[in-house]
Amino acid sequence: MLQKKYQIFISSTYEDLKEARAYVHRAILDANQIPVGMETFSASHEDQWLVIAPLIAEADYYVLILAHRYGTLLPDGISYTEREYRHAVENGIPALVFPIDAAARWNSRHIDKGGAASKLKSFKASVGKGRLWKKWKSPEELARHVMTALHEQFRTNPRRGWIRGPDEEVSNETETADYRTLAATLIEKIQNLLDLSQEAGRIAQEISSARMQILFNVGSADKRPEMRLRKAEIRTQARRLCQELRPVLVKATLGNRPPVFSQLIALAQAIHDHLASARSLDMELGKYADQCRVELASILRRIETTPHEACGPIMRNGPKR
Repeated sequence: MLQKKYQIFISSTYEDLKEARAYVHRAILDANQIPVGMETFSASHEDQWLVIAPLIAEADYYVLILAHRYGTLLPDGISYTEREYRHAVENGIPALVFPIDAAARWNSRHIDKGGAASKLKSFKASVGKGRLWKKWKSPEELARHVMTALHEQFRTNPRRGWIRGPDEEVSNETETADYRTLAATLIEKIQNLLDLSQEAGRIAQEISSARMQILFNVGSADKRPEMRLRKAEIRTQARRLCQELRPVLVKATLGNRPPVFSQLIALAQAIHDHLASARSLDMELGKYADQCRVELASILRRIETTPHEACGPIMRNGPKR
């Protein structure tokens, strides 16, 4: 019998929960399921929604992670996270809710006050009615709770999911080409992101050096303005590359993958999340890129010795909604 894979949409505020999201994303990927969540875009909120809404509607399960922030308000007065939740419920997607334990240690700057806190309280009260509700104190504990809940849903409330297409429809040569092409695309985008990260680290170091030279009246003209302009260009390029990488990652999670391909996906996801969430382009990005290049080189060596295994076509199980 063909193994079914489920698509799981991860919803939450972002800056305060990026570590928690990373743990959950990795756990779902390790379980050979399909995590989805587009939290970083350069477009406007309304443009984002045009992309996110269909992904939620076609998800098999919806995971909501809550901490102490309500999130950015949309023109209609509700947060992006609440809008995602409502859309999931309206489309009949099973929603699993994971609020942070009140006893968990938390950064005070990530705790809402005033009107936002009131909205969050009301939101938590509404999502807690008649739904699975499991509190967590750490990202590791959250990931365990999410996977336990998902496996129970897989058993008691199976959804349509995705399955491999019939083998006779696609030749081994086509499957191999699909895997190799996708791997090559991921490698190219990883290398592009690492190139940008290293250049950003170098420019950040040059800006720091220029600042010290000016402070001590050493050197010639101040080149910081043009360096900062290049930093802005790099951030724009990085955002564009992150957007391009997201659909490739979603496609890459489909199908039966050699273990080394899973490692490549995980590395691409980690680089995407790290660069997309960076508040500033600093010297640490260069060091991070150097570490990632070492890991990428190791993965590439393993890919070269991996048999030509297919990543197989995937098709939705049953009729389309």
